[in-house]
Amino acid sequence: MIEYLEVMGREHIGQIQELQNSNKEQIELMEASSKECDALTATCIKQDDQIVALQKQLNNWKKISTEAEEELIALGRRYEESVNMIEQLRPNAEAFTHIKERATNVEFEAHVRAQQVLDDAEIQVSHLKTSVEEWMRQVSREYATLRGEMDTSMERAEEELKRVHKGMEKVGSILELQDRCLETGIPLSDSRD
Repeated sequence: MIEYLEVMGREHIGQIQELQNSNKEQIELMEASSKECDALTATCIKQDDQIVALQKQLNNWKKISTEAEEELIALGRRYEESVNMIEQLRPNAEAFTHIKERATNVEFEAHVRAQQVLDDAEIQVSHLKTSVEEWMRQVSREYATLRGEMDTSMERAEEELKRVHKGMEKVGSILELQDRCLETGIPLSDSRD
């Protein structure tokens, strides 16, 4: 029995050691699990923070989306108003286009007429220039002829003046002779000899 008790005691001690070993493993497992749990908790906290940040971002996106929708609706209204305004202005725009085309045609016609007037004026100026040049040549010829005639007349007049001058000198001589004759009492007919 002592042997039995010893065997049982040894078995019991073996079981206690196994339990202690098992407890150590379980404690190590529990510690590892606790560490893993702490790590998971930290990860969960980080993920919660990320979820909160993402939630905030989602709320911001929702707000932006709502604002964009409102702006899109407002733009749609403005587009419709613009289309209505365009439809209302279309007759005026067409009338303006017609007036603009007419003004362009009138301007073109005026330009063509002005160019034609300029061309006619250039032709008239050219004819006038030719006429004036011909007239100037004729005046120059007539002036040259007149000048020649004047020179000839001046030469004749000069010759005539010389002849008259000689005649005057003769008359002066005769008068002087007459004066001397009168002073001296000699008759004029005798003094000519």
